[in-house]
Amino acid sequence: MVWSIFGIESLHNMKDKIISLDLKDGELPVSFVIKTMEAIDIALGGISDLPHRHNYFTIIWSFTATGRHVIDFKEYAIEPGQIFFVSPGQVHQVVTDPKPTGLVMLFSCDFLQKNSIREDFISNLRLFRNSDETPPLPITSAMFVKLKMYTDGIFEAFQSESEWKLDTIGAFLRLFLIECNGHCSLNP
Repeated sequence: MVWSIFGIESLHNMKDKIISLDLKDGELPVSFVIKTMEAIDIALGGISDLPHRHNYFTIIWSFTATGRHVIDFKEYAIEPGQIFFVSPGQVHQVVTDPKPTGLVMLFSCDFLQKNSIREDFISNLRLFRNSDETPPLPITSAMFVKLKMYTDGIFEAFQSESEWKLDTIGAFLRLFLIECNGHCSLNP
């Protein structure tokens, strides 16, 4: 199963032969997941995923990963120090060289709402684009330090049993997105 490490259930759409994915943990829907690219690669046995679309946002941050990322049938090189932002409904496929390192975060619109992140916050960012241009965001070493602090906070909260777990993740995610948006050169 594609992305089975996330517990994502696949549904084949015979019309366009693109896999549609919903964010689930067994039978229950979940609103946020974070995993390392290494863990995903191991779980998938080094096999690349198939072109697919899903109903949630995806952030893919390459630390050392290389390969290619096809978004809406346009191919981009995956290089160390890049972050990709994929919107719900976009078709994409990640093909990495062996032993990639990095992070993948998935979150739903429901997660945003439950954490008081307004819908227009995401739509006002220049990061998630439903357009023919969805290039990666290059990361400088100064950005890396700040963004890594936020994702470390997200990881720690994600693995905790705190009653404030999702609130903490939401706060760090918002800071992560604000920082990335401040360095994005794409037009709104």
